[in-house]
Amino acid sequence: MFSANGYNTRFFVISRGHDFAMVTKKRAADLTKDMLVSGDWRNVEFKPYNFNTLGLPTGGGYFHPLLKARVGFLFDGNPHR
Repeated sequence: MFSANGYNTRFFVISRGHDFAMVTKKRAADLTKDMLVSGDWRNVEFKPYNFNTLGLPTGGGYFHPLLKARVGFLFDGNPHR
């Protein structure tokens, strides 16, 4: 990098890497039963797994109606049973 007339000029060298291809191949995401049966899993390139993901958020859920009834029987307004 050098300065000429107050401007910075950057040079980049771009070259083809070891995974360069003119056509992109679709990589498999999961190992399926069909791949195991046919033996194709040996020749398929798989996507890398992301073990750092948190996954989908889970919902809080709801009480089952019988659990609501149990709470009603236990605490019916008289705490000294």
